[in-house]
Amino acid sequence: NIQDGATFAKETNITAMPPSTPAPADDTRNLFVPTDLSAADAAAVAHAAAGDDSDSSGTGVTTYMLNSGTSSERNRLHMQVRGRRSLLQGDGGGDRARVLDVGCGPGHWSLDMAKAFPKSDFVGVDIATYDHHNLPPNVTFEIKDVTTGLDYPDNTFDLVHQRSLMLGYKAEQWPLVLKELIRVTKPGGYIQLVE
Repeated sequence: NIQDGATFAKETNITAMPPSTPAPADDTRNLFVPTDLSAADAAAVAHAAAGDDSDSSGTGVTTYMLNSGTSSERNRLHMQVRGRRSLLQGDGGGDRARVLDVGCGPGHWSLDMAKAFPKSDFVGVDIATYDHHNLPPNVTFEIKDVTTGLDYPDNTFDLVHQRSLMLGYKAEQWPLVLKELIRVTKPGGYIQLVE
């Protein structure tokens, strides 16, 4: 549970490794495992964490760290979707949700989401400029480069969305990008990377 995104970003030692370099065997910093796993699911996670990606159940199916075939993982995935939807629909009362769309391009995702979730505010950022007309009142677009840092205060956004930028950054830029996304995300917020 990340209590403060800015503190987490400052204290986390994120390092970029070439794809061919395996993570150290004792590296569990980024291992997030649900605490309500059944004994069988916990055994499968331990099996996978040990570096064995073969199937421990004998079915011939690869075992993943978070196996979507388990009831606890399916429930966790459903809760994530419901939580994000509830946040964006403004069902929780209080302030409007603030959403950052990093590398928004012409802004289609932000515009579609703003229409679907009028009780949330969307900010699209990109290094390129696009001509936008007749914007909904809950959408703004700004020219920003996440690789040089974002000028938003810590803990600004409830949801940070980034899509199709796997090859948009150099390998050495990813640690800064991830730290910035974490820093501007509110405690309890979501970061959504879609590739």
